Amino acid sequence: MKEIEKKFLVKDIDLTKYKYIDITQAYLNTTNPTIRVRKYGNDYFLTYKRKIKTDKNLKIHDEYELPITENVFNKLLKKTEGNIINKRRYIIDLDNNLKAELDVYFDNLEGLKTVEVEFKTEKDSLFFKKPDWFLEDVTTNKNYTNSSLAMLNNLKDLKEKDMLGKILIATSNKGKIKEFEEIFKDFEILSLKDIEKLLNKKINIDENKNTFKENALEKARGLYNQVGEDYICIADDSGISIDALDGFPGVHTARWMDADDHTKNLCLLEKLKDIKKEDRKCHYTTVIALKYRNIEKIFEYTLDGIVSTNTRGDNGFGFDEIFELKNGKTLAEISIDEKNKISPRKKDLDQLREYLKTKNT
Repeated sequence: MKEIEKKFLVKDIDLTKYKYIDITQAYLNTTNPTIRVRKYGNDYFLTYKRKIKTDKNLKIHDEYELPITENVFNKLLKKTEGNIINKRRYIIDLDNNLKAELDVYFDNLEGLKTVEVEFKTEKDSLFFKKPDWFLEDVTTNKNYTNSSLAMLNNLKDLKEKDMLGKILIATSNKGKIKEFEEIFKDFEILSLKDIEKLLNKKINIDENKNTFKENALEKARGLYNQVGEDYICIADDSGISIDALDGFPGVHTARWMDADDHTKNLCLLEKLKDIKKEDRKCHYTTVIALKYRNIEKIFEYTLDGIVSTNTRGDNGFGFDEIFELKNGKTLAEISIDEKNKISPRKKDLDQLREYLKTKNT
């Protein structure tokens, strides 16, 4: 049986007028597919669940449920992984003939409340408008699956894991946000605009240091100091440094001139018009800084090249059209796949991803 659902955290609401049923469950297997034993009121079940699809807004899985006896349930309960989950489920009618299953957890998960809504089709889920007592959508947050909850000691552990599943980035640049979302598919990415909306306050980010490393770290620290210690904060700084111009524009790459990228590139070419090819060496550097509680990490990579004599290519942005590689092509003349293999930014992000994965296990 295919199950299509969304899951949310919820506000405290008056539950006294709703019917409920008590549930006890545990897991024989907590990875995909999960195998669960459950007491649902006075009935007992063995359930197999296999994830079919998880995207940004929806979770779909196959579910097969087999009735079992109380005796079998008690025997299997002794063979389960992690903790036994005890919760009380309230059934609440919603608009459009939908029902909300609100779970109130007990014991080591005391204080946690979640709600699930099941849909007949994926299309139905797209038009779902959550009630005002629904909070954060945790549908695709693996930390809130019951199989994951069974492995926690307490809610503090859940909070730690949940925060390590979110990345706050000090940018509102749509290109950078998209890049983060593509590389960090297992994490929730929050931009500056997202953070400001979440915390209902303006976030100010400064970058007035003399090196890429100092700038990235200053931005990460600045963001962290304004949002609190529970969030992983990421910031970056990058640019092109040209030897013949004493490293200019360097840390000022993005803001040395109030103009679009193409105009700035033409101005750089004008500055180098009398410089020979062998003296047009340049360096593309990206630094990504991470700040989380007492952890500060720097990821840095530099790609060497030369400044071309004219702008070439349509596949890039920034200074890509004048950054010439050893093969004679500019970064804007090669494919996205080719660029990703050598891009300092991509290499830094890959290192960051591997670091966060080790911290999120």
